[in-house]
Amino acid sequence: MHTKEQDQIYVNENIVNFPFYVKEYVNYCRSKKKSYSTLRGYLLDFEIFLNWMMKENLTKADTIKNISLDELNQLRLKVINETFIPYIADETYNPISKKLGTMDSTVNRKISSISSLFYYLSNIAENDDTLEPYLIRNVMAKVQHRKIKDTVQEKAKRIRTSILFGDKEIEAFRQFIADGYGHTGLNKIAMTRYLQNRERDLAIVSIIISNGLRIEEVEGMRVDRISLEDSIMKVTRKGDKERTLYFSEIAKQDLATYLDIRKQRYNTPDDEMSLFITKQNNQGVAMTKRAMQLMVSKYAKAFGKIDLSAHDLRHSFATRFHAKVNDVVKLKEAMDHDNIQTTMIYTHVLDDEMKNAIALVDSYTSDYVVHNAD
Repeated sequence: MHTKEQDQIYVNENIVNFPFYVKEYVNYCRSKKKSYSTLRGYLLDFEIFLNWMMKENLTKADTIKNISLDELNQLRLKVINETFIPYIADETYNPISKKLGTMDSTVNRKISSISSLFYYLSNIAENDDTLEPYLIRNVMAKVQHRKIKDTVQEKAKRIRTSILFGDKEIEAFRQFIADGYGHTGLNKIAMTRYLQNRERDLAIVSIIISNGLRIEEVEGMRVDRISLEDSIMKVTRKGDKERTLYFSEIAKQDLATYLDIRKQRYNTPDDEMSLFITKQNNQGVAMTKRAMQLMVSKYAKAFGKIDLSAHDLRHSFATRFHAKVNDVVKLKEAMDHDNIQTTMIYTHVLDDEMKNAIALVDSYTSDYVVHNAD
């Protein structure tokens, strides 16, 4: 994972390697306030696509920068479906699994990225002289996404098995980070790191559980946008939306404890505004979202929740919110979802929990049988 600054640097440095129409599209996306993380992903996907064109001799260009609009116009649906889709699905290297092959959801994301470029070229961009669209035909409009086999119920079940469920388990995880992890047989180096960072780590986890923030939103939090007195924080949410959010009393306490040690313990410069800090070369610098993800996974595995991730803490918040408030519209707003259908998954997660509770009650009563008198 990368910081916003790293994503911006990547886009600015690499955009010069692409055709002019890709540069125009990226500038268009900037005007629509697309995040640099999204733009970085676009460029990576466009690079795969344009390199595939060269690999299949679908262009006369010697570099992707020289691939012409005419050559995009000449692409055929059959070639896309029978060559490109299998290429990204089966032949591209997956750096996470370290194997060839890509999940269907990732294939669909790449299709969406490339389709967004083709839509822009055929519906929005236009030639200055003729006022005609850059592309006469949009071949990607006919490319279908791969069907994802998971049902809503299956997704809910998967979430249910990895989240912290209910106040008791959430509090147990908090206490484990605050103290319990230090009693798991850590070596001297691991213990030193734990004692250095546990206040910070607990504050990060509490903030996510309190508000259901995405990890990149936590990464972007600034110390000058926090008010402990008013229990509010200003957060940049997905799509660069600025929001003012309240945090819980527990999150406030954990955050206050961390802020007390943030400057001195990490030797944080006065001009470092990132809220969450790590120590590098004896100086405090912004903590990356990747480091936060690894931190959560470290505690989760030691706690016995092997599948619990930083994103599952967000799921934990949503499931808990729905159980207590039972208002999907309010949950949609709290989770910052664009579509309420995305929010509805948590009703199924809670349904699963209710089924488990009923099954548990049955297990207690199954030995008790009432016999009617004859």
